[in-house]
Amino acid sequence: MSLKRTIRIGYGLVGVLALGVAALGVLDWRQHQRRAAQPEADDAVVVTVTAGACEPDHLEVPAGRVAFRVVNRSDRALEWEILDGVMVIEERENIAPGLSQRVTARLAPGEYAITCGLLSNPRGRLVVRPAAEGTAPAAPDLRELIGPMAEYQVYLTLEGAALAEAAARLAEAGRGPAAPAALAEAQAAYQRLRPAAKLLQADLDAALDARAADFAGGADDPAFTGFRRLALALRDADPTVPALERGIQADATALAQRLGAASVPPDRMLAGAALVAGEAAAAQDPALAGAMLDGVGKVVALLAPPLGRTAPEPAQQATAQLAAARAALAAGDEAGWREAARALAESLTSLRERLGAA
Repeated sequence: MSLKRTIRIGYGLVGVLALGVAALGVLDWRQHQRRAAQPEADDAVVVTVTAGACEPDHLEVPAGRVAFRVVNRSDRALEWEILDGVMVIEERENIAPGLSQRVTARLAPGEYAITCGLLSNPRGRLVVRPAAEGTAPAAPDLRELIGPMAEYQVYLTLEGAALAEAAARLAEAGRGPAAPAALAEAQAAYQRLRPAAKLLQADLDAALDARAADFAGGADDPAFTGFRRLALALRDADPTVPALERGIQADATALAQRLGAASVPPDRMLAGAALVAGEAAAAQDPALAGAMLDGVGKVVALLAPPLGRTAPEPAQQATAQLAAARAALAAGDEAGWREAARALAESLTSLRERLGAA
């Protein structure tokens, strides 16, 4: 049997398995929706983040839709997340010092962690108590979501393999002249996976894509690793380059394995795509912004058609804004692609709300 035929058969088997896993994932998601469908509370739960902790650092709320008001009392912009293991349930980024932002999440009963500013800070605890069942929000026909979920799982499998291969080439480059180009290739490959990786694999996302400002020790913090740390090491001809490259290869391989086994429900697909579209609007490197939009574009292509039957306006807007952002990037129109990417993030959030997930 030829290699190409073996690969085609392998992809076919992945697709069949993904279809079955996606069907189970949709059912699990809808059960969660039924459990969590509650009207939004009148008053938000206030969480104050200081330089070193959350106040309070232990919260208890009823299951369902819960609103939080996150107040930044530290001296730097922060990101606040609700975590279920390594999966980000909800998050808000770039909360400026002295300001606050509202975060709304649908929470099933259980125990969660909350981040408190710097990645090196202790995490808080969020306990969600069972609540009376309510009425589930309207959602598309289940059968219309199984196919997109299955196709997205195949996409994650193939793009994960591409990332692992790019990371292997990066490790082989060492400190040689091919290293900067290999780094750019691996970093772009990762951005195409970030709509899933950012929310579902928060530990590996932090290892691969964190910023120096996320750590108390900045660029010198020993916990600071990944692409940005390697870029600094290459610039400074740092002898830690090979070790950093091997670390990226190990994390990329682990991520590819995890995402290949993941079933991403539609609300997580949209939440991740909205976050990454917002990051694309602020990206300094147009090439990385383009890779981010590639990852977002896969979600839009899969979910805009079925969701467009119940939410035509945000679905059409998301499709048009994605095309506008890509066209502006190709034309070198920085203001244009930033504006379009920001609008795309808002449209994806609206789609998610219409799905009944926000």
